Amino acid sequence: MTEPKLIVPINKEGMIIPAKSEGADILYVDFRNFVKNNRFSKPSLIKFIKVAQSLDIPIYLHFGEDIYEEELDLIEGIVNELSTVNVDGIMINDFSVLETIKNKKIKQLRFKVHLDSGLNIHNIASYEILKKWKARSVNITEEIYLKNVTRIKKYTGKNICINVNESMWMLHYAVNWGIDLFKISGSYKDVPRICLLISLLKELISDTKRNKTFDNIKIEQVLNLLDHSKPQKHYRTDHFTKKFKDYSGNDFEFTGSIKVFNWKEDKIKLPSID
Repeated sequence: MTEPKLIVPINKEGMIIPAKSEGADILYVDFRNFVKNNRFSKPSLIKFIKVAQSLDIPIYLHFGEDIYEEELDLIEGIVNELSTVNVDGIMINDFSVLETIKNKKIKQLRFKVHLDSGLNIHNIASYEILKKWKARSVNITEEIYLKNVTRIKKYTGKNICINVNESMWMLHYAVNWGIDLFKISGSYKDVPRICLLISLLKELISDTKRNKTFDNIKIEQVLNLLDHSKPQKHYRTDHFTKKFKDYSGNDFEFTGSIKVFNWKEDKIKLPSID
């Protein structure tokens, strides 16, 4: 089993070389870094891409879940340009971006598609709805049992990703349960901070692969370095007993079907929509 790859956010060109040096496997940058006065700067993106490609590290353009109605024409224009700038892929969190590429011939897309956590994929039915976009990788929401994560992987045959920010408790198990990608979420303007975060996470992943004891000091360091500008869900669970505790030590349960863990991988048939 190969070691999971680490997906790292950057927001300026000066972060590319340090992130690569610390062990980042894939970089992503938000599309708004290349938009000023509602105009897309193609030369600025090309400059980013050329630096990344000179270091042989893939770079993805990130579209978050906070896309507004007045930005839709801009988004369509950006997507039209992407096949001409050699970007490695796009990360999609909003259905409006999927709608933008829906009418394009998928085979003509020259970049990879990553279905990100904003699409809230909990189960194989969610994937069935989204699979026509030929995604190479899928970010699974963290409120899910690892057994079901591996079943989604088996069913879809895609690379499976989880967010590190909400899933540090999951890391120890996930490394050895076939998770392919770990994504750092958030915005990091401090280069030493993101570099230390990358280094610690790579060490934790490597330690787990070598069956070394998990280093709780490193975990606490990572939790302190992660971007918590948005409310994060921090909890611990034992995926074998199905017992959950939050970080204050209180018991809690996931809601609804998330508590169900005895899925089957049978082919499902969704109702047709006229």
